[in-house]
Amino acid sequence: MAATSAGKFSQILTMKVALLGAESTGKTRLANELATHWRAQGREVVHVQEVLREWCEREGRTPQPHEQIGIAQEQALRAQATRPHQWLVADTTPLMTAIYSDMLFGDASLYAFALQHQQQYDMTLVTGLDIPWVADGLQRDGPHVRTSGWHAASRPDGWRHSLSGGVWHR
Repeated sequence: MAATSAGKFSQILTMKVALLGAESTGKTRLANELATHWRAQGREVVHVQEVLREWCEREGRTPQPHEQIGIAQEQALRAQATRPHQWLVADTTPLMTAIYSDMLFGDASLYAFALQHQQQYDMTLVTGLDIPWVADGLQRDGPHVRTSGWHAASRPDGWRHSLSGGVWHR
């Protein structure tokens, strides 16, 4: 995060925000809202969509263990492609891929890569469980998995984050 005056953040020049959380906790909606808000303020915003969602739609299935690394790497590449003056809203990061790879397949091998990537963000918001679960595609496992995913994502294991919650008004 860069500011115009030393010691004071009177005007933030750049911001990189990561959204983490279990499935169906409002990450995509929050990412859309943040990007729209910052664009309305005249910021150039890059909104990196969830690669897993695209992958499942394209392949017509959920990924197998050996395919997780490619999804995590693509998520990271898209976030890293921003230019220095652009604001970034990442609708998840490789850390969620690592968490689910560990939860579902017992594979913890993606954590080192994911935690290294996570360091590039100025802010990480972890969405809460107060939004009703809604199935929205192939990668959605259900409310029971969502709770486990949320607990894993909200653990403070060496990375800074804030918990985010609220109810969307329709």
